[in-house]
Amino acid sequence: MRPDDIHRRLMARFEVDGWWPVHSAYHETHGTDPREEVAIGAVLVQNTSWRQAERAIVRLAESEALSLSGILALPVDRLTDLVRPAGFPTRKPRTLIDVSRLLLDEAGQGGMDRLVANTEDDPDPLRAALLEVHGIGEETADAILNYAFDAPVIVVDAYMRRLMARLDIDVPTPRGPMDPLKAPYQEVARWWTRGLPRDDAKVYQDLHAAIVEHGKGPCRIAPSCPVCTP
Repeated sequence: MRPDDIHRRLMARFEVDGWWPVHSAYHETHGTDPREEVAIGAVLVQNTSWRQAERAIVRLAESEALSLSGILALPVDRLTDLVRPAGFPTRKPRTLIDVSRLLLDEAGQGGMDRLVANTEDDPDPLRAALLEVHGIGEETADAILNYAFDAPVIVVDAYMRRLMARLDIDVPTPRGPMDPLKAPYQEVARWWTRGLPRDDAKVYQDLHAAIVEHGKGPCRIAPSCPVCTP
């Protein structure tokens, strides 16, 4: 099965417009940028459920700190307490601080719009900078790039690998075909981008969202394969 076939079937099954949630009313009231919340959420949701990450996000909002500058304005112990529901209390606060500082430095006077413009032309420099931050791996970096800054990059996660394995898709690599559960991140990403529009960020946003919904639904660890569209 080709990437475009999978994309078409998933889009027919799932409605994923506006899938990544943001607290729009908060940002309208405080004059902050919702794209910053997306970056914050991408860090908080690492290795936990969205429900737990959302609890931490709400606590940040209640403390009027749901922005990159808001994160940096908090004492570390206060930030640690606020994001505790998301787990990893010794790592995530430090990662949030470092990511906030990096993105604000990269944005400069142009704000988040500058990052959107820069990553549209070439997301690799910001991706490389994000990967230098302790606690940021490829999946989180690409989630920030794709969902916060509309960069045309694909997020590879466990749900995607599981789906590919169940469809008996082998990932081409320089060492030969590999099981998608074990193939390198970039080779899995390349399999998808070869078969989908390379410059359309929304295609990748919607694909990732639909795969997550599929993985939380019929394609769980114990799957319900008969309910899938033939």
